[in-house]
Amino acid sequence: MIGDEVSAEFQFSVERFLYLEAAVLDDRRFRDWLDLLAEDLRYYVPTRYVRGEGGVSEEFGGPDDVALFDDNKRSLEQRIRRLESGSAWSEQPPSRVRHVVTNVLILGVEAEEVEVSSVVQVHKSRLDHSPELWVGRRIDCIRRSSSPARWLLVRRTVELDHTVLAAPNISFFF
Repeated sequence: MIGDEVSAEFQFSVERFLYLEAAVLDDRRFRDWLDLLAEDLRYYVPTRYVRGEGGVSEEFGGPDDVALFDDNKRSLEQRIRRLESGSAWSEQPPSRVRHVVTNVLILGVEAEEVEVSSVVQVHKSRLDHSPELWVGRRIDCIRRSSSPARWLLVRRTVELDHTVLAAPNISFFF
């Protein structure tokens, strides 16, 4: 499918969903974000390793390795409840976050699901600390839905470009 033509309308629909999701997260509308997630969601951010000359295929941890995040919709709901409770010290006061989503490429279409790759940059600043910039590639699976957004996020794998995380915490969503 890579490189195959999709209609401009279809491409726009997929991009619009990703941009809507970014805006919802940037506005801290976490309950609305949950509405964009499928019940069978997997949200996965593997650890990236420096493996010498072993090749790109060995850069990311596998299913038995520790991941930065390996969440489902229920665990994300718990994280959001904690953010809303005021007991998440890393978000008191809340961070200012901006997502930039670009290089959206549809990798495959199968029935009602679409595999899509995008590049994401997340800028985070809080208080008067130095801002953080996170960069990576997201590989998402989205499913057609009757929801107003027309899509639901089913799977997200975030391949961060970072091997060393200098930030004190990751209290936002990619």
